[in-house]
Amino acid sequence: MITEAQRLEELRLVAYERLVDAELACGRATESIPLLERLIAEHPLREGFRAQHMLALYRAGRQVDALRAYQAYRETLVEEIGVEPSPALAELQGRILDHDPALEPATGGEPLRGYRLGRRLGTGPNGTMHAATVAGDAHERVISILDDPSVDDPAFVRSFEANASMIASLTHPGLVPLHDFWRQPGTAYVVARRTLGATLRERVQSGRIPREEIVDLVMRVGGALAEAAARGVAHGWVTLDNIVLEHGGYTISNFVVCPRTPPDDATDLAAVLRACTDVAEPRLSGAQREAVEAALDDVRGGVAALVERFGQAISSTSDPTRWSPPNPFKGLRAFDETDSDEFFGREALTDVLLDRVVTSERGGALTMVVGGSGSGKSSLVRAGLVRRVRELAGSGGPPWYVTTMLPGSAPFKELAEAVRRVAVRDLPSLATELRDGRRTLVDAVRAALPGGGRLLLVIDQFEELYTLTDDAEQVAFLDLLATAIDDADGCVHVLGTLRADFYDRPLASGRFGPAVGPATVAVAAMTPTELEAAIVRPVESIGATVERALVAELVAAVGDRAAALPALQFTLYELAERRADRCLTLDDYHRLGGLDQAIATRAESVYRSFDERGRQLVRSVLDRLVVVEPGAEATGRRTPRGELTAGPDGAAADAVIEQMTAARLLSVDHDPRSRVPTVQVAHEALLRSWPRLQQWIVEDRDQIVEAHLRREAAAAWVREDRDEGALYRGARLDRALELTESERSSLPEIEREFLDA
Repeated sequence: MITEAQRLEELRLVAYERLVDAELACGRATESIPLLERLIAEHPLREGFRAQHMLALYRAGRQVDALRAYQAYRETLVEEIGVEPSPALAELQGRILDHDPALEPATGGEPLRGYRLGRRLGTGPNGTMHAATVAGDAHERVISILDDPSVDDPAFVRSFEANASMIASLTHPGLVPLHDFWRQPGTAYVVARRTLGATLRERVQSGRIPREEIVDLVMRVGGALAEAAARGVAHGWVTLDNIVLEHGGYTISNFVVCPRTPPDDATDLAAVLRACTDVAEPRLSGAQREAVEAALDDVRGGVAALVERFGQAISSTSDPTRWSPPNPFKGLRAFDETDSDEFFGREALTDVLLDRVVTSERGGALTMVVGGSGSGKSSLVRAGLVRRVRELAGSGGPPWYVTTMLPGSAPFKELAEAVRRVAVRDLPSLATELRDGRRTLVDAVRAALPGGGRLLLVIDQFEELYTLTDDAEQVAFLDLLATAIDDADGCVHVLGTLRADFYDRPLASGRFGPAVGPATVAVAAMTPTELEAAIVRPVESIGATVERALVAELVAAVGDRAAALPALQFTLYELAERRADRCLTLDDYHRLGGLDQAIATRAESVYRSFDERGRQLVRSVLDRLVVVEPGAEATGRRTPRGELTAGPDGAAADAVIEQMTAARLLSVDHDPRSRVPTVQVAHEALLRSWPRLQQWIVEDRDQIVEAHLRREAAAAWVREDRDEGALYRGARLDRALELTESERSSLPEIEREFLDA
């Protein structure tokens, strides 16, 4: 009987371990901690519970407590039975100490990047929803996880990123845009801000809604859906549960990224509005009720027409739903695929690129888009070419898949992630296999992509290979590309955008260099006709006008200066923000200071809006967004947001980033592998156009150069398993300590560890 009792007790404990495993897999780390603490009190020597307890504490954001739990268990073992914890538990402790991303909650067998999942919130149109947070971002998010077979359907693979990007680009205050999104074999993820407030269903169930609240609902949510429809985006799931009354008014979330059936937002919105008018307070009069019903019964004109008719019927004002269309200009941000409808003036060059990509007669192929900084290379490829290539899906022949990457400091990892976004079969060690030569890029594409597909691999900012990548990695990566473009299979076309002042660098490559000359497409200055189209047609697309005298002056100011295009876009953006009577005027242009002053004027205005401490933080933030190599000009650097907001001034630094991003001087994104938020200067034109920033770069040059070298050295130290031989010594260490003395608390953790070691 004793043996049977022991067997049953062991089965009970195993069942508890499996229960906790399930809780952790569902993102319920915090909820599982009390149960684990009770089980540990009953069975203090059972290592399985100890390991689960450490993992639960870590996933709950309590790293220090997780490490203390290990130490407490170790002391218990040593005192009671004189042994050390198992190697597996010691390894877990080391991984917790190193913030191993693989310790994050797993979904579909893969770690969930840098996000921490909270409790399950339910099921939405994009999959199972979980509360979540991410390092470097104080806001709570909602992650929708879609893991059904449709994710690997070729049509889904081709359209997911384009659809999600378009939704993320919407900016109406009545909608909650996407914060982040990515796809991998078997799973897609969609991240949005978590809405906090009463749902519209709860408001309807309360029995009455003030009529002015319904008017606000129409203006905000109706206006948001109308703006989305104008850009070709349908919501796909307009319900009482998706609309929330927040502090600023009503918002709608949960856009369906890849709808399975054609959405009918007008019909769904009419049903929502009918439910609201049934409980309107005060009650609608007979005549007003008839007008409202007539508006709701007629959805033939789509969302915009429904919103206009309903707004006029329920409101005493003549036009309660008027909203201003978004600014069609991009400031310093490059045009992206989502901006294709607003990208004018480069149609002829886009045709040249499309012809080179699609009609290449030899095997694999290469195109290098070369131009000066500010000539519009990235915009040409992303807004001009990529959409055209995606549209080839229904034209016969092998389907095209498009993926983009920036080389960064780890180009093989970036390439593996780029392939993974369009893959239907996972290759877990792809980066290592590509680097070590065990797999070619063509082999990887054949193995990972849907059968028969061709890949357009866009390597934007190709010059990062020479500013951020070490020499050995750079040579190996160029050799990999050379093999791909010479392959007779023809399933990969590599397209790089390269700054003209770096043109000699790839030419020096023994294998890759000979292909560069024939593959080059030069991005020359725009002609006066092209410039006029780039100025006038976006304005006309929003129903506004631009004075002919202003067009003439802008065309003359740009002239044949290709590098002036960012300044032109920023000037037009500022003028559109200030437009009176929907017209861009020459007088406003002169008040702005002209083409050469627009960027500096806005940057200086933002800088002066801060107090003295805020201005110091502006300088500190920008210093970390710049790379200066010895003997070279300053270039921009993508930087983890958490690196910029570390230390006691983190909240104030975050406010600086937000304000400069709103002014289109900085841009925010995510690391494609970890999904950690990143920040960078919106365009390197800011480095050339703002005298104050130029002066800072000159004054802080030593610190900026040293920071770049320190980042590279710390990364190399980690790659070499923290080998003592990779550490600074002597004068080099003394100089690094001297230059970082005042900022040690705000350095990234790995750099602090490097200097301490």
